[in-house]
Amino acid sequence: MKKLKALSVFSVCVLALGLILASCEDNISFTNPGTTNPGTTNPGTTNPGGNNGGLDSVTGLANKLAWLKTNAQSGGNYVIEVNANETIGYQQLSYPGKNNITITLKGIGANRIISFSRSGDSFPYTAMFTVSSGVNLVLENNITLYNNKQNSVGVFISGSGKNSFTMNGGSISGFSTGVQLESNYDDVSTFNMKGGNVSNNDEGVRVYMDCTFNMQGNASVSGNSSCGVVICEGGNFTMTGGTISGNNDGGVSIDYGGKFIMTGGTISNNTATYHGGGVYVSEGGTFNNNYPSGIKGNKPDDVYFER
Repeated sequence: MKKLKALSVFSVCVLALGLILASCEDNISFTNPGTTNPGTTNPGTTNPGGNNGGLDSVTGLANKLAWLKTNAQSGGNYVIEVNANETIGYQQLSYPGKNNITITLKGIGANRIISFSRSGDSFPYTAMFTVSSGVNLVLENNITLYNNKQNSVGVFISGSGKNSFTMNGGSISGFSTGVQLESNYDDVSTFNMKGGNVSNNDEGVRVYMDCTFNMQGNASVSGNSSCGVVICEGGNFTMTGGTISGNNDGGVSIDYGGKFIMTGGTISNNTATYHGGGVYVSEGGTFNNNYPSGIKGNKPDDVYFER
């Protein structure tokens, strides 16, 4: 009987101890050495929203872009300061498995010229920058993207996921086409031009299906030897500000299925051989002109609709 009583007391004690340990376990957190707790920064990476991480320790534009190939993180915002003239080859801004990556180029101290050295004679090696899915490229002041008008594109925006190019300043010159937008499937590639200039190329801006070009502020597309802006089938162009001038094969050409909405800005002093010095609208193209006073001084005419 005494043995049974002792066993019962022992069992109760064990049960009580188990309940105490279970209660404590709910209030203990463990940190696995070598991992980063939420809210802390893992050295060498860039947190979404700022912080260049280890990028600032790398010198030279090409080397910085190579660093991003390995280290870019989803949601990262990377600023590359260019403090000397440089020459680079084809750069594909593509980061598989990552998205919403922003890369900003800005010149420091003076205007910096980034010259293009082609690494091949066929696409995509004829583009200085290819902006792929999930990437946003931003061009700030004091940067010039330059080429000697060999078969080439300054900034090529293409992919199967949302991507964009924003020009707040700087310039793009000397290319066959300054900026070209293409898109796969139903995702949208966008060019937001708020400042800077696309000038002295063969062709300024070309917009293909499912892509959008927004022009505003003091942006300028000027002095191109062919057309300033070409809107291909399915492309969209909205102009709320800026200037399209001095282009030698028309200011804006709207192909079949293209759409142009103008609510501000100026299209002036462009020329064409036969018709549409300012705006040429092909049969099947759409031009919503809500600011007719902004189109003036083009030769041989300001607006021509093909019939």
